[in-house]
Amino acid sequence: MSDVLRPIILTLMGVLAIITGVFSIVRGGLMIFGGISQVTAGVGGIPEIIIGVLSLAVGAVALACGIMTLIDRAGGVPLMQKYAIGLIAYNVIWVVFAVVTGGKISWVSVIFETAICLITLSLIRTNDEIKSYLASFE
Repeated sequence: MSDVLRPIILTLMGVLAIITGVFSIVRGGLMIFGGISQVTAGVGGIPEIIIGVLSLAVGAVALACGIMTLIDRAGGVPLMQKYAIGLIAYNVIWVVFAVVTGGKISWVSVIFETAICLITLSLIRTNDEIKSYLASFE
């Protein structure tokens, strides 16, 4: 554990990662359920299951890094960078999938999640308080 107090911005980012993780897990579960319903009805559904699994994976990583950050685990912040990059990649895949299949896109969700990720990445890389906090673990 670090002797330097965790910056409040890092606490807020951890809470935001937990919230994002929970929503991604719920979204992934619903997509998997919908995909399984389509498969059993014989009308496809495999792509929805794959996208749902990706959403579950991103959600699990977001939840893990949020919890790790809040309990002062050393790997929480680097994992948060990976979650942010993964969530951006997921949103790109989701938009491409929705456009190709003619599905609806929740642009508000895509824009907010992308903004969260970009802000998270920029804060981790540029904020001096976060840098000194991370340096105290080394």
